[in-house]
Amino acid sequence: AVIVAKRETWRRRELWNRVEDFRALTGIAISSPIISLIVGSEEKALKASRELLKSGFHVTAIRPPTVPPNSCRLRIALSAAHTTDDLRKLTSALSSYINFQDTGGTSLHIHSKL
Repeated sequence: AVIVAKRETWRRRELWNRVEDFRALTGIAISSPIISLIVGSEEKALKASRELLKSGFHVTAIRPPTVPPNSCRLRIALSAAHTTDDLRKLTSALSSYINFQDTGGTSLHIHSKL
């Protein structure tokens, strides 16, 4: 992986393009391809994760003891293989569970619709 990353710099550029795409689509000021969206309870996080998986998106629910109770998260990992269209579909699916307008521009203050 390290050799590929050094030789194929286009992959890093594409990855950061996807970060910019996600930022533009959601209004969340992310600075990493690993995104943590706090949704609250375990029940909310698990429900969203299951439903997103049914829609074709592997979005992991992060629960205690990894995070404090009632601060469960949805973890998204962007990659260079994703397309802008993939992210449009993902953010559309996420909008059923996340109110992006209420985020205040940060992934740390997400409001769940569940």
